[in-house]
Formats: sequence, C-alpha cells, structure tokens
Amino acid sequence: MEATKGSGFKEIKVKESSIEKTPKYKEYRKKWTENPAKDIVEDFPIHLDIELNSNCNLKCVMCFQSFAPPKMEYMDEKLYKKLIDEGAANGLRSIKLQYRGEPLLHLKLAESVAYAKSKGVVEVMFNTNGTLLTEKMANKLIDAKLDKIIFSIEGTTPEVYESIRIGGKFNKVLENIKRLQKMKKERGIDYPITRVQMVKLPRFSKKDIQDYIDFWGEIVDHVGMDEYNDWETEMTTGFGKKALICKEFCCSSPWQRLFILADGRITLCCGDHSQRLVLGDAHKVTIKEIWHNKTLQNIRKLHKKGESHKIPICNDCSGRRTIIKLLNQKRL
Repeated sequence: MEATKGSGFKEIKVKESSIEKTPKYKEYRKKWTENPAKDIVEDFPIHLDIELNSNCNLKCVMCFQSFAPPKMEYMDEKLYKKLIDEGAANGLRSIKLQYRGEPLLHLKLAESVAYAKSKGVVEVMFNTNGTLLTEKMANKLIDAKLDKIIFSIEGTTPEVYESIRIGGKFNKVLENIKRLQKMKKERGIDYPITRVQMVKLPRFSKKDIQDYIDFWGEIVDHVGMDEYNDWETEMTTGFGKKALICKEFCCSSPWQRLFILADGRITLCCGDHSQRLVLGDAHKVTIKEIWHNKTLQNIRKLHKKGESHKIPICNDCSGRRTIIKLLNQKRL
C-alpha cells in the first residue's frame, strides 16, 4: 500500500502494468513521494488536475455535487491546449482530466487524452463513476492511449451502491468495467490501468471493506480506499473553525500539483470546492508563475513548520481534520 501523512488514501496493486515498470514512470512516482518529504519544489508542478467540465450525472450522498453543485462549465479547447503545451515544455509528468465533474460527459474527452499523450505526458488519467463508459468510448480511450481510469464505486451489490451513488446502476457499471478489461485482453494490452476506489463511509465495517477488496480485486488492476470527509458539514455550517494544531501534518499537494477549473481559475486544494483560495486565472498567467508565487511559497513554509492551521482554508479543511484524527489514532 502507498500512503503519506498528508493523505488518507491507500491503494492495493493487484496487478502491475507495463507503464509502471518504465523508468519515466518510476522517476515521476519517486518525485511524487520525495518532493513533499524533502521540501523539493520542482520548476513546474509534477501534476495538473485539469477540469474539462464541472457537471455530473449522479448525486452521490457524500459529494458536494449533491448539495452545492457548481455552475456547469466546459473548458475552452484553446485553454486546454495552452496548459498542455506549457506543461510539455516544462517537464509536466502527469494530468488528471477531472476535478469536480464527470469527464465522460465531455464530448472531446478522448481527443483531450490523445493530445496530452502526443505531447509526452507520462500519465494521463481521470476519475469517473463509469456509468457512461460505452464500448465505443472505451475503444476511443484505448486508441488515445489513456494510462489510467479510476472508477468511484462503493459496495459490491446493487442495494449498497445505488443507495450511495444516486442515479447510478451497479450492474451497468460492473458490465462496463468488465467489458473494458476484456477489450484490453483481446488487444493484448494492459492499459488503461483500471482502479476501483471507495470512500470509507461510516456505514462500512471492516468486513465490508475486506469484501470490497476481495470482490473488486478479482476484476480490476488496483483497488483503492479513501477516508470519508464530511464536505457537507464544512460547506453548510460555515468556515472559521477553531484552530486545530498538529505539528506532524504536512499536506503534500503544494509540492505536487495545481488544479485548473473549467473557467480557468487556478486553485491548490482538491477540497477547495468553494474556491476560497484562487491563485490566478490560467487565461492571463502561466502555471509556472503561479507555482512560484509568494502565496504558494508561504503556504509551503507554514506546512513544513507544522503551522498549516494558520492558513484559513487549510485549518477548515475536512480532509486535513480527517488525517489529523487518523494520525492521533496512529492509523497512518
């Protein structure tokens, strides 16, 4: 399993793909882990989360999309290519073509994947609920050389899944995933890597989690688990929580990545659903300028000093509070 003190995510690799064995991939994953630990700031982010679209077709019980959905927007193609071109010229290693929305709703998703791969990005991936992964789309994504597809799924039965992923159909998603795996086998390829991951909601017991690992481990390449963060409480009860101090906590994100929303706004945090910390507009500034600006430099310093509570958005972050709770329980 792979985890950091700044992350509640754990992953089990059932199968290792050919891309994971390449020198470029190994170097990129090494930097992903080492840079936050050793306070190494690359000249350019290792990874960019690029939001092609902000809308979603499901209403999952634990997701902010269910109670505070963002304005529906699609990224301009020129902006997307500008981001990839800048990244390619500066050693960008990885992108995720998704942030708040469901990427399979985007009509040019496969073309976006292909463009990034043509520019030499080592790993191109996205998270999806998998409901819209038709055979035609799966073929297009394989042809585009997609490296990884991450399916967000809770449970191993229709009853559990459909009570959480409102609007989704378990058997349909299962069929879509199995078909993709079959297509890979028939083509003699091992990409895209398939990962299924769950949010460890309070309702799940240790047995439920083990059953999940056993069930999906027989079907996909990787199985992941993410800690539950109460985004609804965070976004509906207001901000400005009492300072929660933890010298051990240091978020890895400021050394790894930036997020670019569909409208071009740039933010730092995967949990900044309200865009409280907007670092700039990608239409007007470069990613490199943002990566080295004074705001981000100060955020890194405070995290390294164990003073992330002095940053309002970090102090209020449900993800941070979850990790601190786990650290206190000595579970990480």
